[in-house]
Amino acid sequence: MDYLSVIEMLNASHGPSGDERQIAATLKRLAEPYADECWTDTLGNLIVHKKGPGPKVMFAAHMDTVGLIVTHIHKDGYLSFGKLGGLRPENILHTPFRFKNGVCGVVSLRQNVALKDMTIHDLYLDIGAKNEAHARRLVQIGDTAVSRMPAFSSESRLVSPYLDDRIACAVLLDALSHIRAHTSDLYFVFTVQEELGLRGSKPAAYAIAPDYGIAVDVTAAEELDDKRQGSAVLGGGAAIKIMDDSVISHPEVVELLDTLAKESKIPCQKDVLLSGGTDAGAIQISRAGVRTGGISIPCRYLHTPVETVDLGDLEQDNEGQHPGDLHSHGYQVGLIEKQLKVPGAQSGVKDRQNNGDHIADPLADGAVHLGQIRPLFSQAPAAEGHRRHLHPVSKGKGKAHDVHSHLVGRKGVSPQLCHHDGDRKEADPHEDLLHKYAGGHLEHIFCRLQGDPRLFLNDKGDADKIIPFHH
Repeated sequence: MDYLSVIEMLNASHGPSGDERQIAATLKRLAEPYADECWTDTLGNLIVHKKGPGPKVMFAAHMDTVGLIVTHIHKDGYLSFGKLGGLRPENILHTPFRFKNGVCGVVSLRQNVALKDMTIHDLYLDIGAKNEAHARRLVQIGDTAVSRMPAFSSESRLVSPYLDDRIACAVLLDALSHIRAHTSDLYFVFTVQEELGLRGSKPAAYAIAPDYGIAVDVTAAEELDDKRQGSAVLGGGAAIKIMDDSVISHPEVVELLDTLAKESKIPCQKDVLLSGGTDAGAIQISRAGVRTGGISIPCRYLHTPVETVDLGDLEQDNEGQHPGDLHSHGYQVGLIEKQLKVPGAQSGVKDRQNNGDHIADPLADGAVHLGQIRPLFSQAPAAEGHRRHLHPVSKGKGKAHDVHSHLVGRKGVSPQLCHHDGDRKEADPHEDLLHKYAGGHLEHIFCRLQGDPRLFLNDKGDADKIIPFHH
């Protein structure tokens, strides 16, 4: 993906907290070709759905930004304003801002106010109006403005206003465009009003009721003379969220992401942020609770017009290969050996075959193959009245035996499952587990994270354990 071009496109759309309709329309236009359905809820969250019978997996990135809102129009045509989200006066002084209708202005400081003493209320917007009447023809009280600073790249760095969290929106679009076969029920949610207190993700998570939630957001990266308010560094890879001020990630999700990254030999780091929050905080406590974690993008100079990320943290692959090609080079990724019970076994799983179609991708540089997608979460199917238990290949009756001997992932060979209808039967060697029973497929999230979990059911049809395999 050309991240600079996508960021420029997204930043051209108005979208401060509370007025995200324009950015939502842009994201919907980009996401619709890859979705089964898209809609906006009452609060304005854009929900992009890839239907599947498996567990619900919700990925969230907020599309709103910090901004300004006009509170008073003075007789001389200057504008007083309040802040939308966490803005500091020194970060926006003498920078340009743009209103939704295209009117632009510059943030200035009142006379006789020392820099060390200034607050947000000492700043004003100069939009070039001659007087109050002129200003009122241009803007109204309650109108909102966003930064007009340009985006640019410098070496491996991308610099732009509102990378918090437009860069994560771009990552989700990238991931969505690379999904191929899948059975999990995937929701990509571009949330509103995160900067005002995680407001949009609350009703979205309540309505979706996900089994898993992953918030994709930026995290504070090191700066000169940094007092280490956070743990992430630019260029160190995407970061697995451990905690921030809003959430302590579910340990199973942390371990899952960590294992997948290590097994795939993808650089990663841990994200421990001592202040600030993400949508993960709201998702985690929705309804009776959600297994929630986060994938963080290290970013410098947060909530300034020059937020900075390292493109290597977004595009990290393995030894220079395109991430979509990893499977063709024999990558096999295993999961940790532990219990992971997925609520609500689903029914009616339909086979989805990977026919290797070549699909033009408007979000990428030219056409790309959208195959070789690997599952992040999976759930085995069960049908009412005719339960189809899935077991590792096993001879005879009773419990599956010698599990590991049947789960040897060899290059180009997928482990197989057998059907259980009273007696065990040998697995069809032509049945591809990846295509028939794999869970939600997602690529390019978490530095093109690739995983291949296998979920097996015990004789009672309950989720038993995820068992690793190696090559």
